[in-house]
Amino acid sequence: MCKLQVKCDSQDNVNLKLNGSSNLHPYHLILASLALHVIVGHEKRSLEESKLRYRILFELLFRNLVDDGNGHLIVGDHSGSLGMFEQMKLMEECGFVDVECVWRERDMFVIGGRRRGKDEMS
Repeated sequence: MCKLQVKCDSQDNVNLKLNGSSNLHPYHLILASLALHVIVGHEKRSLEESKLRYRILFELLFRNLVDDGNGHLIVGDHSGSLGMFEQMKLMEECGFVDVECVWRERDMFVIGGRRRGKDEMS
């Protein structure tokens, strides 16, 4: 099993670290459970800065999924500096398709999306 660690530092640099075997890269599934809001930071910041941090993270995760149409991102989290719907919109802007919410209760949610295959129509 590989563990993909993503970290944003205070200068908005994003670092990707892989622990374990790297022969599985790119991934068919990336599962983030109560993680993304921590990676982008708990600090109070403007809506635009929060969007930028989430965009950087979603783009990074997107690039690390297989591009055959079977690469999925599933996010279980709570609304932090950016709400669920804004995160879903950003996922779509970063290239994810079939983005939807599969569960929601108060500020907790599970959303997911798929990386479109190279042979699929845009």
